[in-house]
Amino acid sequence: MTTLFKRFLLWPLLLTGHFLAISLLSWHLLAQINFAYPLGYQLLDIDQHIQRYAPENRYKSDFAETTPAEHQQIFGQITQAVQNHGQGLADISYRLPDGSHTGLMREPEVIHLQDVANLIDVLYGTGLIGAILWLV
Repeated sequence: MTTLFKRFLLWPLLLTGHFLAISLLSWHLLAQINFAYPLGYQLLDIDQHIQRYAPENRYKSDFAETTPAEHQQIFGQITQAVQNHGQGLADISYRLPDGSHTGLMREPEVIHLQDVANLIDVLYGTGLIGAILWLV
């Protein structure tokens, strides 16, 4: 009976708890460095993509006028907001060439990122439960 308990209950709980705890730790550490966005920005030539495709965006054609520093700042603000239960998502903005500011996202985009923030909250809770299971 104890062999069946270990094989079919204890080991799956241990492995699941370990996976959830490591997933939480990985996510949290990557969020601290904005998921290495500055490195990815360079390696993937994101600035070139923005210059090429942003003018075609029917909602935000002026985004092409932003600088690489602003792109990285905006990504950091998005990361911080989704890590903070979605607070501040609707307030993220960028500067237009005339010096005024405009909101980065439309309502559907804010709703999507709020859903992402909610999912991250679930991940944190599940990861903590997994860590407790793993430690026990």
